[in-house]
Amino acid sequence: MKVLGIFFSANLSFNRHFNYVAKKALKRLGYLRALGGSNWGANTVHLLRLVNACIRSICEFGAQVTSYAGSTSWRKLEVAHHNCLRFAAGLPRWTPIPVMFAETGEIRLRDRSLALSISFLLRHFALGDKFSPIKKSNLCTWDGLRPSFKEWLSEGANWLKFLKDANVCIENFIPFVYPVELQKENAISIHTNNLPFQQSQIPYPTLCKLFDEYVNKEWNSFILIATDASKGEEGVSLAALDITYNRTLTLKLHPMNSVFTSEGCAILIAIEQFIQEEDKSYILCSDSLSVLKSLESLHSKSPTFSLQIGSAIIRAIPRSKAIKLVWVPAHVGITINEQADEAARAARISDVNIYPCISTEDFRNFFFLVQADQGRIQ
Repeated sequence: MKVLGIFFSANLSFNRHFNYVAKKALKRLGYLRALGGSNWGANTVHLLRLVNACIRSICEFGAQVTSYAGSTSWRKLEVAHHNCLRFAAGLPRWTPIPVMFAETGEIRLRDRSLALSISFLLRHFALGDKFSPIKKSNLCTWDGLRPSFKEWLSEGANWLKFLKDANVCIENFIPFVYPVELQKENAISIHTNNLPFQQSQIPYPTLCKLFDEYVNKEWNSFILIATDASKGEEGVSLAALDITYNRTLTLKLHPMNSVFTSEGCAILIAIEQFIQEEDKSYILCSDSLSVLKSLESLHSKSPTFSLQIGSAIIRAIPRSKAIKLVWVPAHVGITINEQADEAARAARISDVNIYPCISTEDFRNFFFLVQADQGRIQ
């Protein structure tokens, strides 16, 4: 039975599907040989791009369901994929597979498909019951899986078991929310490169003076907030400082979380906890340019924490007069940034309770890093 371009069999072996795709890939290898014999488009970089765009893409199609097929079935596709890579890189047929992967910068096809499959399921974990029929079903709880499905899923990389061993619950994943358009809100502004102290070519001492002057002249009636995060061997921590009212909030996160996530969490907590007065305007300073840039153009593929921050900002509009998110250069001597950094570092080695939230993007990256270290991914 063929559904959406995938041939399904009764035992979910996908043998017919893999035979069909392997034959199709080898046919396209013939087209690749024709291009390789011309005097244009024949260099290795262009040929590898063609392999990835025209051949690897059809092998990965439907990875959400085919990635857990047996190794015998996958070997058919991997042989075709290896032939294409060897030709594109100009390598002889006897080239060892690890050498071929090192020369082309690729990884094993089945590992890529498994990564796509896990990314798909993690995405549905973040979507939650409201948006995802998969999350709403029993497929997303380890204890709720049927024994046959649990055994089939465990053949991949035991990632659900890894989730359990890492003491992370599915409910701890940061949920998805609809993206918002902050640009349409007159009370919200994001400044990443248009202020005098945001120019990288200016010497550090001058930057500090420019920042202090700008705060005293332009923002003297604003409530000033600073956030920062820290990550090290002791763990991941963050700090949010209300400079005007001399208040500090610190928190520790699960060590799987990245600096990006922890910086975003610091901004989120500052918005939720410090922005509470309707007749006041707020300046929120952060040294995370990547987080602020992500807030400038939110969409459905944005990191889940960026979407959460955008939603929190919209909710905070009735509680404030205006909100400005401002990027400040890190480690140049700006006082409020140094204070936030010091508070975040202190929280990292303190006994503060660990907040259990974790982003699906960070879990996926950490999981595959561990798999690579253990030699399970080439």
